[in-house]
Amino acid sequence: MVAIELPKEFAYVLFAALASALQMFVAAAQVGKYRKKFNIPYPIMSTDKKEQKEFNYAQRVHGNYVEGFTLYILFLIITGLSFPVYAAVAGAIYIVGRQVYSIGYMIHPQKRMYGAIIFDLALLALLGGAIYSAYLLSPLA
Repeated sequence: MVAIELPKEFAYVLFAALASALQMFVAAAQVGKYRKKFNIPYPIMSTDKKEQKEFNYAQRVHGNYVEGFTLYILFLIITGLSFPVYAAVAGAIYIVGRQVYSIGYMIHPQKRMYGAIIFDLALLALLGGAIYSAYLLSPLA
């Protein structure tokens, strides 16, 4: 049996995870706001009406977040086991990137790219950290 002792700094990783979950919750609330504003009933996921484009934009912002969240959390936690401060900083950068993405997308979908680049680079940093952390925690190290 393997016992993992978590450093105190792992709390920063947990704060990054909680902050990103809160951010995703806010994105979901945005979808609800536009659903109510335009009287779009469930289960409709998008609309063809040009004047309701904000609903589609909010739906894609939230959907994109949900699509990538599992990998982000997995990489964040695995990286944080060995490098908690590094993971928390990368998590904070990911959160900033997600916010820039969200703001840009709500203006126009083409304006999402700056945020996407930021959060994708943070995700790559976490992937690298997760691979190295897994190696350090394995019998191979």
